[in-house]
Amino acid sequence: MTAPRKRGHAILRKPQVESMASDRFGSTRGRGMVPAGVKKPPLLPYAVGVELLQDVSGIASPVEGFLRRYRHRAKTRLSDGTRTEAYIADFVDRSPDRRDAVAVALYVPAPEPGNSVVVLRQQMRYPVWVAASAPLMTEVVAGILEDGEEPEQTAAREVEEETGLTIASADVIRLGGPFYPSPGVLTEMIHVVAARLPVGALDRPLPAALGDGSPMEVGARLVALALDDALALPAGPPSNDPTQVALCDAKTEIALRRLRDWLMQGSA
Repeated sequence: MTAPRKRGHAILRKPQVESMASDRFGSTRGRGMVPAGVKKPPLLPYAVGVELLQDVSGIASPVEGFLRRYRHRAKTRLSDGTRTEAYIADFVDRSPDRRDAVAVALYVPAPEPGNSVVVLRQQMRYPVWVAASAPLMTEVVAGILEDGEEPEQTAAREVEEETGLTIASADVIRLGGPFYPSPGVLTEMIHVVAARLPVGALDRPLPAALGDGSPMEVGARLVALALDDALALPAGPPSNDPTQVALCDAKTEIALRRLRDWLMQGSA
C-alpha cells in the first residue's frame, strides 16, 4: 500500500465521504476521529436510486412548475436590416426574480493552495438519474438568488442550509463574472464565489443538513478533500456506485478552477 500524501495540515488518503451527520466528515486531524467526550451522531442513509411512481408529462402544462419550457416562433434580425426565415425556439426558464444562481467554492485554507480542503455535496439529481442511472451527483454548494438577493447573500444562506456551517456574506468573494451553463436551453446565469471557512471548521462532527426540506434533497451527503485532489477526480459520466466520487458537473469544475487560480495569486 502506498504511503498517504500529506495535504497541508491534513492527511488525505481518499476523499472523506460520509453522510451529513458523519463522525468523520472531512476531519483535518489525521484519521478524523471524534474528539473525546463528543457523542457520535447517527449516520444518515444516502440516495442509492429512484422509484418512478408516475410520468405526468402528458397531463402537466409545460409552463407550470419549478422549470417552465417555452416554445417561441421567431426570426433573427440581421445587421443589414433583413430577417431570417422563421424558426421554432425552445427554452427553459424560471420566474424572472428567481432566474439566476450562485455556485459556492467552500474551502478551508492551507499554506499551499492545492492543499486547501474544499467541501462538496453529493445529492440526487433526477435528470442525471434518468440519463445515467447515477444516484448521486457531486457538486459545490449552490442555490437560486431569491427576493432580490445578491450572490453573497445567497451563498451564505445556501452554505448554512446545505452543510450546517455558518459564514458571513462579508466573507464571500466573487470569482470572476457569471456564466451561462447551457445557453442553448437555459436562461439561467450562474455567479461563482469563494467562501472561506476558518481553520478547524471541519474538526468536529457536523449536524445533519437536509437542504430546503424537499424530499428530493433527502439522502444527500458531504465530501471534503484537498482542492488538487478534487480537480484530479475522474470525469463523467457519473458512476452508478454512490460510494464513488467523480467530477462531472460544469459549474463545480469552473468554481474549483477559479478558486485555485485565485488562491495561487495569494488572494486568500
